[in-house]
Amino acid sequence: MEPFKEVFNVNSISLMADHLLFVDSKFDRKAFLKYCLQDISTKELKERVVTISEAISLYVSGDFGKQVSTLVATLKNEEDHIDNNWTGKDATKSFGISGFLVWPYTHFIEKNGLAFFDLSLDALKEMTSRFTSEFAIREFLHNDYEETMTLLLSWIDDENHHVRRLVSEGTRPSLPWARKVLALSQNVDFHLQFLERLLNDPSEYVRKSVSNHLNDLSKIDSDKVISFCEQHWISSSIERKKLIRHGLRTLLKKGHVRALAIIGHKQNIALTVSKASLDKSSLVLGGELNLEFSIVLNESSSETALIDYVLHLPRKNGEYSQKVFRLKELLLRPNELTFVTKKISIKPITTRTYYEGAHHIELVVNGRSYDKLTFDLRLKK
Repeated sequence: MEPFKEVFNVNSISLMADHLLFVDSKFDRKAFLKYCLQDISTKELKERVVTISEAISLYVSGDFGKQVSTLVATLKNEEDHIDNNWTGKDATKSFGISGFLVWPYTHFIEKNGLAFFDLSLDALKEMTSRFTSEFAIREFLHNDYEETMTLLLSWIDDENHHVRRLVSEGTRPSLPWARKVLALSQNVDFHLQFLERLLNDPSEYVRKSVSNHLNDLSKIDSDKVISFCEQHWISSSIERKKLIRHGLRTLLKKGHVRALAIIGHKQNIALTVSKASLDKSSLVLGGELNLEFSIVLNESSSETALIDYVLHLPRKNGEYSQKVFRLKELLLRPNELTFVTKKISIKPITTRTYYEGAHHIELVVNGRSYDKLTFDLRLKK
């Protein structure tokens, strides 16, 4: 599979250049392509975005206002937009830029548009309907939090679901890949007030953003988020319960008693977890382990069990970090023996560094630890 950075390649950048020339007769297509494609094979995704943004600033004609008008004029019609899609055809046959190819446009506004607030925010609103302006909006929130937030909240009932999502996604306290905006972490009550208006949004795209926003807030003030979720769980729709559950995922993995109770899991139920084992005592990085155990409910009525396993990984300094994984959710019946199995892959990933030595797998049911198993990891055979 191609690296994701290849969404910006010779063909797609040439397509963008065709569109810009179609709208702007003074656009220097040749110089634009030379600037964008120089050493492109050595550049990662964000570097390519920045380079294209710089080329737009250099080679699209006119002042900032005219440049923005040119960019907006190249966007695909909203009804024709498909995320991360471009046809590869020239502009006259299939007109319109959308998906990830819009990212350099939003980055151009982020870097050049702070002095042109109304113009820039109008353009970002248009662009978010074809990709997302969640990264670019952070620069405006950092520069003028009050004015930007006021405008965003005026979009909360917009007919376009991409715009409504931007209100939630762009203001998340911990948006991945995005600039940190301190003000977004300082008033949990304010965030909960405007997120409440999006809880029943008809778009799953918007609701997923709200759930991720709640998850961010739960790391700042878990009690306020729990109270909010308790209030809105009662008599809620399936869609809202899914949203709340996803928003509580970090607290659920930590075994937070009130979070577990909201979704119907009791922590203090009588359970017996036995015969826990791994099929290997040592493993080479890249291999797999088979985990199995049995569980019995020692209660007079059925209960639900949320089962996680925690991977304890040694760090370079000898201490351990933890990564929680969802294993299974079960309905347990009184005195009924249930066998659980799980294949666990220990494979290299870019966000994790493995070290040789003892690793542990801990079994957790409804937030309570029941057993811990050990295996030795080797990096090479």
